[in-house]
Amino acid sequence: AYKDDSYIVDAHIHKYYGEEPRVEVGIVEVE
Repeated sequence: AYKDDSYIVDAHIHKYYGEEPRVEVGIVEVE
């Protein structure tokens, strides 16, 4: 999604356990 990770200014990472493995990614533009 980004050419360089220096564009990322904040990250919230959570790990949950469930029956089906999956990855959810949300990208929000800040102004």
